[in-house]
Amino acid sequence: MVTSVLNKMRFKILTEKHTEDYMLTEIALAKEYNVSRGSIRTALQVLENEGLITTLSNGRKQIKCITEKYIKDLYDVRRMLECKAANILISKKNVRYSVLAKSIEDFNSIENENEDVLRKERSKINTRFHRALFELSDNRSLLQCWTTIEPIIETMADLNSAINDAKEQHKNLYINKHVELFDLIIKRDKSIEQCLIQHINDAEEETLRGLKVWRV
Repeated sequence: MVTSVLNKMRFKILTEKHTEDYMLTEIALAKEYNVSRGSIRTALQVLENEGLITTLSNGRKQIKCITEKYIKDLYDVRRMLECKAANILISKKNVRYSVLAKSIEDFNSIENENEDVLRKERSKINTRFHRALFELSDNRSLLQCWTTIEPIIETMADLNSAINDAKEQHKNLYINKHVELFDLIIKRDKSIEQCLIQHINDAEEETLRGLKVWRV
């Protein structure tokens, strides 16, 4: 229940315009999402840990506005983290490629006429693929850094998916791009870094475009 509320709140914080004095209250949020105040309290704590809201000196909760600079800064961090993980991977001798291969297989096997279901299933696979880069690097500190920003990155991926044709985008962006990344990792090709950077650059552009669409 809390996870569902968190996903909805992250998306709303990202896509809606908020003034600096916009406040969050447990009572109003519990009513909006039809959950207990305890669930809302837990969700608010998680969002504060993620840097999306802040607690003022009077105890009230306030949303931190999502600016273009925030988006660009976040993607800069993502580029640094994923490129580091990929470079570690191609330098390792023994890697369980089956974890990444399973994600590629799942991308190819998704067949659903319902675009919302397609987006939801694809989002889970996409998150699993990119997280695997960090898990396979066997660098605990790197994985910890990724875990901190992963929920927000996933929300941005959901935003990107929502503004495009789900089925057309599926093959061109998700299957082809992740197959390319996977092949470069297996070949221990140093161009994996540039490929990742381009992949993340494209995602950043989509997010910035998506914000303009949603915030009209």
